[in-house]
Amino acid sequence: MPDFKELEIYDRLILNNSTTIPQRSGLFFLKPIGVGTPYTESISSYLIRLAQEHCVTPKKLIMAEIAPLIMGGLRKQALRDRI
Repeated sequence: MPDFKELEIYDRLILNNSTTIPQRSGLFFLKPIGVGTPYTESISSYLIRLAQEHCVTPKKLIMAEIAPLIMGGLRKQALRDRI
């Protein structure tokens, strides 16, 4: 049986209502090529490969998933309407 102090710490850290879970990405993980070497993949090459893996064009990937994150929620629908 855990002692009272351990439960108190658990309650403060885990059950605290201020803890939020970040929104999950709709994209799956794709490991960049050559990490840690002089031949590390460029961001443009990575985005092209990521778009190919999701069967969309790089433009659609950027406009639907990446641009809204950069621009905030202000113009999400306007960006998605352009696709």
